[in-house]
Amino acid sequence: MARQYLKYSPQSMESEVREGRMSRNAASKAFSVPRSTLCDKLDGKTPEDRRMGPPSVLTKAEETMLASFCIKYLKCGFPINRNDLCDIVQKVVQEDGRKTPFTNGRPGHFWFQGFMRRNPAITERSAETLTGGRASVTEGAIKKWFSDIHTYVVDEEHAGDVFEDPERIFNFDESNFLLARKKGNVLGPVNYKIFLQSSRENDKEGLTVLMGYSATGKIAPPMIVYAYKQHIPRDVAEAVESVDPTWAVGRSDTGWMTSLTFYDYMSQVFEPWLTANHIPRPVLVYADGHKSHLSLEIAEFCTERQILLIALYPNSTHLLQPLDVSVFKSLKSLWTTAKNKWKAANPLESITKKTFPKVFKEAVDQVSIGTVVNGFQKTGLYPLDQEKVDYSKCVKDQQVHEIADAEQLYQTD
Repeated sequence: MARQYLKYSPQSMESEVREGRMSRNAASKAFSVPRSTLCDKLDGKTPEDRRMGPPSVLTKAEETMLASFCIKYLKCGFPINRNDLCDIVQKVVQEDGRKTPFTNGRPGHFWFQGFMRRNPAITERSAETLTGGRASVTEGAIKKWFSDIHTYVVDEEHAGDVFEDPERIFNFDESNFLLARKKGNVLGPVNYKIFLQSSRENDKEGLTVLMGYSATGKIAPPMIVYAYKQHIPRDVAEAVESVDPTWAVGRSDTGWMTSLTFYDYMSQVFEPWLTANHIPRPVLVYADGHKSHLSLEIAEFCTERQILLIALYPNSTHLLQPLDVSVFKSLKSLWTTAKNKWKAANPLESITKKTFPKVFKEAVDQVSIGTVVNGFQKTGLYPLDQEKVDYSKCVKDQQVHEIADAEQLYQTD
């Protein structure tokens, strides 16, 4: 059995004395506390809260905030596991330059166990695994997601009116746009099995673009993400700004979206854009549950600026994400047309990182408001209506159990 070091409640002991129900001597005897210890606490010479062992790396307020973060974003569809939590703590202590007993500045098993004991409002459980990706998405699961999100926004955020205002409902997602034209069919002799075509273009080179629209069909400033290790070259940034000064330029080592890039977008682009366009708060932002869309910094910023970030149900973007259901198909087609038009005018040149923004804007400007609005309607996100979802693309709940049983049988064999 673990040794019990503290055999009294400091708060109850001190309240007895401060409120005059006990003398210091009486309280010392009643709570089995040395009179000198009691006097030191009452006189402010020692802290009221006392714990044995070395002090924790994070303050009580910081740990409480982390626990609240875990609870809130589980409800929003962004579950945090112990590795995520340790990553967050490692980043905090490294940025602050705190001295810690951690190996390489990263907390381990014993810190995590202590954190869980100090924050009993949270617990660690195995998450329900969605087997088979999209094959596991059922009508019942999606309807429960709609109910959970409505309850969270109305009862916990007290922002039910946001569901009635399409100007305040957004969907964000990123997609890759290839720079080279798609190779089509060519003509040649019947007796040739292979037709060769020379090209100076890299068929696989592309750029990631973060796109966002409101339920009114209004576009938020896009962000083009470039693959650079350090700073973005000035001529590339100027090429984007010359096309539209509201458009954003992002950077990551790989050219893919990261949590830092997404934070930069939300804090430096989207939030100022909301303010400049006089869009009331709070606003609701739907995004897929990818880790790049959440970090402690993103969560804190969104909470401060009244941006409700909600994760779509896992593996269901083909049903619930307006950009996937309606917008990207149209935009990709328009992008192909714009590339072909540019190539016809510039037959000896290739689309580069600098010329991409100009050609891409030509495609973006042609996405119709109706296409965007239709996407929100078909997904049931605005107006909020779970019956608008195309459940024919879901499997039945019974089929999910059959899939799980089959997988278990396969693993057993």
